[in-house]
Amino acid sequence: MDVLSSNQMYESDSYTIDDLKIPALLLMEQAGGESYNIIKKLYDKNHKVAVLCGTGNNGGDGYVIARRLLLADYDVTVFQLGDPKSTQSSYHHDILKNFDIDILDLEHFQSMDYQVVVDCIFGIGLSKDISDDLAINFDEINLVQNIVSIDIPSGICSDSGCIRGASIEASHTIVLQHYKRGHFLYPGSSVCGQLHLVDIGVYKDPKINSTVQLINDLPVRLPSRNPWSHKGMNGRVLVIGGLKGKLGALHFASLACSHTGTGLVFAGSSKSAALQLQTSVPEVMGVELSEYDEYLDESNLPDALEIDADLVILGPGLGRHENTKSFVRKFVRQCPSPVLLDADALHAFETETQMFEILSSRSAETILTPHPGEFAAMLKMNSSEIDSNRIELLSYCSHETKSTIVLKDSTNLICNGDYTYMHAKPNSVLAKGGSGDVLAGLIASFFVQGMTELESCIQAVLVQSKGAEIMRDDFGEHGGSPLRLIDGIGKLMKIVS
Repeated sequence: MDVLSSNQMYESDSYTIDDLKIPALLLMEQAGGESYNIIKKLYDKNHKVAVLCGTGNNGGDGYVIARRLLLADYDVTVFQLGDPKSTQSSYHHDILKNFDIDILDLEHFQSMDYQVVVDCIFGIGLSKDISDDLAINFDEINLVQNIVSIDIPSGICSDSGCIRGASIEASHTIVLQHYKRGHFLYPGSSVCGQLHLVDIGVYKDPKINSTVQLINDLPVRLPSRNPWSHKGMNGRVLVIGGLKGKLGALHFASLACSHTGTGLVFAGSSKSAALQLQTSVPEVMGVELSEYDEYLDESNLPDALEIDADLVILGPGLGRHENTKSFVRKFVRQCPSPVLLDADALHAFETETQMFEILSSRSAETILTPHPGEFAAMLKMNSSEIDSNRIELLSYCSHETKSTIVLKDSTNLICNGDYTYMHAKPNSVLAKGGSGDVLAGLIASFFVQGMTELESCIQAVLVQSKGAEIMRDDFGEHGGSPLRLIDGIGKLMKIVS
């Protein structure tokens, strides 16, 4: 499903109005009417309603909603930020003035007087930060329990999901025609409440290439399995990591590979870690890549490169010792197999330019799985710079590294150059150390069993999400763990296979 930027939505509006000759006034009437239909299903006439209108077209939608509610015998008051500035909004404002309804300044709004607020202040048209005075009004508005925002909560950047100083905290958001990026990107996603998508008669401009797609409803599809296959036909994965104090990360990634169908799993680490792994995960073959617990020894680089692997996971529990970083850079340059870089391996590059040069020169596939902090470190940026332009930076990095990137967050973003796939089913049961290691193992497992790099990333994200739902059902919101997640994934795979 398409997820549009604000510019793409404006272009679609213009195409509908200018090329298809559908009147803008009619579109506003449709937007207000469809929003009214949702509101009346949510709240009966016993609720006293305040409709808050801005000066743009979002406010015009509010005037239509207020008129429809008034005609349906709701007790409605309108509060406006100022006189409407657009032709369409002024038209519907003037119609509303013919009715017996109070239209007051927004500064007079009192939360105690209303049970429902309809937020039509800014929508996707916000172009600057909320002023301090208006932020105080927002604080008062947010005291109301039931808030319905039209298109997107006021104060949220519809492209980045960033809060522009302050925001309305909606219980429900009525989305006009197309989802916007800010509906799913944190922190905007956390104040949208339940989303309701309505058709208002806007047609997408055919020239628009929808490069962001929502994949929430894609079905889970597992790698095909040949009943006559043997272990050598189901892929070989090498996982490198698990240095001093971080053996668990290597354990989880290796176990996720093994328990989701990979034929052979090798785990490369220090001598002592490899020995411990033989006890904790006997189905995984330990490989000594260093006699030191603290770092990887470059003298063992040839041994690592000689392992016949269809994909190498590099990073879970690897640590950030300078010797290890050097090992990572040299390994990635020389490894002929596909590589998945996760966690500490993403910190091995001294500069952004060095990372681009090394990764783009590889002949085999490369997959990167950072969380937002790691992604910021990769690009030598701070977190706010990443958050304000996440999708564009992800596409840029994917192009420059010639890699597929999974940006792990409450909403996962999967990018393979021009296209970004968005999975927006947040689940706090995954907010524990080890969840990312399990995801890396899943991606690797699906890849070596025959999926493309993009397919393996998308399906691994879907499977982890649904497996986490099973884990949450079994153990509650606080009771998750990487091992329980792997068990939940196993239950899911049994159901869908």
